[in-house]
Amino acid sequence: MNTYTYVVEESTYDSRRYTVKSDRKLTESELQDCYIEAGIPDEGTTTKVDEIPNGKVNVTVYYDGTDYGDDGQMEIVQGSEDLKDD
Repeated sequence: MNTYTYVVEESTYDSRRYTVKSDRKLTESELQDCYIEAGIPDEGTTTKVDEIPNGKVNVTVYYDGTDYGDDGQMEIVQGSEDLKDD
């Protein structure tokens, strides 16, 4: 009896949106540190961030939510030679 193994990767483009409020201008790196510190909480969650690797900050991060991609793209990375014709 033959066994066929297929490895399939599916990728979509998801977009997460944060609103970041700060009492001072942030560098791009600091901005990224702030929303990474907040993580991916439940939609509508507000997180207070007071310290990032670069130092102290006074930042509020609001997680607006995620828009999930609906255009999944499939790639067969192993086993395509063993597919049966349609």
